[in-house]
Amino acid sequence: MSETSQTVYLPFSTKVIIYGYTNALFSQRITCKFEDGSTLVMKGSGEMNSPTVPAKTIKQIPASGSNPNGYAVTVTVDHKSKSKSNWVPSKLNGGGCSVALLYHVIIVCSEDWDDLDWNDGVVQFCWWKKP
Repeated sequence: MSETSQTVYLPFSTKVIIYGYTNALFSQRITCKFEDGSTLVMKGSGEMNSPTVPAKTIKQIPASGSNPNGYAVTVTVDHKSKSKSNWVPSKLNGGGCSVALLYHVIIVCSEDWDDLDWNDGVVQFCWWKKP
């Protein structure tokens, strides 16, 4: 079941690289609200993994947080067409994986319409951490 916000948990004491992409003609606004109260907003439009502005951000995750699962980040994605002046929440889905127990990725993807391609606004969190 898709929602209009998704919380991901990042590992403590880790440098995380955050990328934003779009695959839609509608304008996309990706918002990451960190548990320390700071916010990252990435905007853009275009097909073929067009980078957002900003395209990449590096965030140093603190040594502790409010949840034992990790440092909480709440992601939302909104969209608007050229004919609309208001932002509309998109549906979200996400998941993650690890490669060789060293490289880790969490991706949150959005759907802004009815074509079910689930790639309209995409945010990727990645980091390297030894097991």
